[in-house]
Amino acid sequence: TRRRCRAERWDVVHAHSRGGFAAAVLMALLPGNIPLVFTNHAFARRTGMYRWAAGRRGLATVVLNPAMATHYGLKPEPGRVEIIPDCCSDSFFEGPLVHPPAPRSRLALVGVGNLVRWKKWNLVLDALGRLPVAFRQRVHFTLWGPTPADADSQSFARELKAQVGALGLAPYVRLAGPTTRVREVVEGADVFVIPSTDEPCSVALTEALALGKPSIASASGGSVDLVKNGYNGRLFRPDDSEDLARQIAGMISGDGTTATPEQIRDSARHYSASVAWGQYHALYRRLLAGGQAD
Repeated sequence: TRRRCRAERWDVVHAHSRGGFAAAVLMALLPGNIPLVFTNHAFARRTGMYRWAAGRRGLATVVLNPAMATHYGLKPEPGRVEIIPDCCSDSFFEGPLVHPPAPRSRLALVGVGNLVRWKKWNLVLDALGRLPVAFRQRVHFTLWGPTPADADSQSFARELKAQVGALGLAPYVRLAGPTTRVREVVEGADVFVIPSTDEPCSVALTEALALGKPSIASASGGSVDLVKNGYNGRLFRPDDSEDLARQIAGMISGDGTTATPEQIRDSARHYSASVAWGQYHALYRRLLAGGQAD
């Protein structure tokens, strides 16, 4: 990276994720005057390391939400520590909101995301299995997402299929596979669900809220800054499928949220691509003007 900096004129070096973090820290420790930005995309266990890096002169740290700033013990400070979320396309905030036809015999519950173990889709299946039969018959869950090629993800996908069979959920669950029609499949649902613990800043959740869909999420990670319990969705205790079942039952009964679809959309506008672009543009301008704190 330093060789490329010498060969080309760069105004700002922007790194993200764990590998980018190492590169940014090394560049900050070595002589040079190129402004550096590191965007943290995870609720990591080694909080002290990231907190130390956020205090380095010439290295601006970006976290995705207030929950992540709290996790690392960081206080927002312009040009040094800033909160700029992951975002979804502005197109999800445009156009009329689509409401599924009513009445419906079943609540259409949808999830969108890779079939990887940390996403914890098994919690949704376990929660459905805990519902009384009368409630289970009133919900259908569709999971859209590809299965990565690694061995653990392949094993997890097989475990999910086995879990559907073992819990007798075949009439109520569809593992639909990958899709490029995210807007369409979410618009066709009643409620979005994301069960992962410490989800950094789910783009799929943002898209669902932008489409006016009430959402159920784990009360952890960045989801707590997106989902306001009882307003635009419901939060369940992390890793607790019994509590997740209670939140799903509440949605089935129609008492899960108070916000209108339009209010749900408005609750996520801060996470649009145009807003994030403006925030990053302002950060770059501050750094180029020498505005970061010493």
